[in-house]
Amino acid sequence: MYDSQLIERTCGPDAAAYARNKHRGGRNNANGATFETYYAAARLTETLADALAVGDDGATTSIYAQQLCFIDDLIIDRPTGRRLSQLKSGAASWTGGDHPLADDFRLQAALDAAAGVAAAYELVVARADLRDALVAARPDDLDVEVVRFAFDAELDSLLAANPALVAAIDSISIQLPRPSVRRQVFKAILAAWVSWTGDPSLAAFAVHAAEAPGPVVAVLGPEYELPAEVAEHLAALGMDIKIRNKHLYYRFGGLSGYSAFRGGSPESAAFERYVVERRPADVYEVVVALRGVS
Repeated sequence: MYDSQLIERTCGPDAAAYARNKHRGGRNNANGATFETYYAAARLTETLADALAVGDDGATTSIYAQQLCFIDDLIIDRPTGRRLSQLKSGAASWTGGDHPLADDFRLQAALDAAAGVAAAYELVVARADLRDALVAARPDDLDVEVVRFAFDAELDSLLAANPALVAAIDSISIQLPRPSVRRQVFKAILAAWVSWTGDPSLAAFAVHAAEAPGPVVAVLGPEYELPAEVAEHLAALGMDIKIRNKHLYYRFGGLSGYSAFRGGSPESAAFERYVVERRPADVYEVVVALRGVS
């Protein structure tokens, strides 16, 4: 994402060496940093919900952590601009330490200007009083938003303190909102973020998160439409059917549930061929097929 030679030309050799050391240290510590991991999962959930709301497939949005730069805990790169986040779970000040935070943000701004990147910056802390103190003491030359993330490792407490996160979870969930579903969705995003490698696109991350058992999390892109011939046959059997985040939800008598596969997948195509070609008359046979039971 950022080139070591550009960093050295823009910020000097000492700053380039600092960026390389920061990059190595950040990668070594990333997986154990609970505050950082939960914040990334929360931001990604909200980013997925935003994309899903407008039918964006996420292909032009990329997400990164621990890149070779100065503000590197989380980077969300959209066509409209890049947002870089630095997280501090404990004490923080603009001027303390061998490498003050204010200098990190100044170096990053200089690097982004040299790279021609439209960037926004945020400093994320865990306490409201620390956020207020940092806002009051923020140097005049820094255009940095100071954000408080209401962190709690206990999921019910975390969700209660973050209503915007709850709304985003409900948007990307396959299943209807309830506390157990919300916990399951956020755990799926957490696990996906910790285990994710390779393609940095938001689209690829959504597919990776959707691999969790469930189904739990939606993939991105426009809502799936069930072929009319399939929908008509299922309705004729007395099934009440809806599509929610690309999964078919069915009700018949005391039976209800979601398809084990999402619309547009090979499994979905096979189910639709089965309905059209075999015209099953037994609802229970159809339910077995929807559940992916062979």
